[in-house]
Amino acid sequence: NALWEAVGPTNIGGRITDVELHPDDPNTVYFSAAAGGLFRSADGGNTWVPIFDEADNLAIGDFAIAPNDPNTLYVGTGEANGGGNSLSYDGNGMFKSDDAGQSWTFLGLEKAGSIGKVEIDPKRPERIFVAAMGSLFGDNPERGLYRSEDSGENWEQVLYQNDSTGAIDVAVS
Repeated sequence: NALWEAVGPTNIGGRITDVELHPDDPNTVYFSAAAGGLFRSADGGNTWVPIFDEADNLAIGDFAIAPNDPNTLYVGTGEANGGGNSLSYDGNGMFKSDDAGQSWTFLGLEKAGSIGKVEIDPKRPERIFVAAMGSLFGDNPERGLYRSEDSGENWEQVLYQNDSTGAIDVAVS
């Protein structure tokens, strides 16, 4: 049996919400935490560097690596898996980095509350889907599924049921 060894980071402030591998470099790994930000390892997980710590909100719901450019990252803030005696925090929208997390640009959806999934269309990487649960502590019309056709510059709410029903997942093939 293989033994597991904790390599950190250890003070992330919550649950792991996503893990992604660089598509061309198996030593580059990213993970996000429910209330602890986004981290990158360039040595297979032996050391970790926070790459989202300058943001106003470190609650991460999900993130994605662009299939056409592994330096392009999309981060959806706000953990969408609240409840069960655990603390969860609303987010403040979507963010994008074109330089593997060295700098970030705000993309909107600031009232989406908690983002459960960020999915990039592998055939059309400029098309991005975001599943938004909405505010954790109240009804809001920003719940549902969003789509961008221009790499996050503009968003369209493409699925909306009501102000108390959100989306937590989406898959694109």
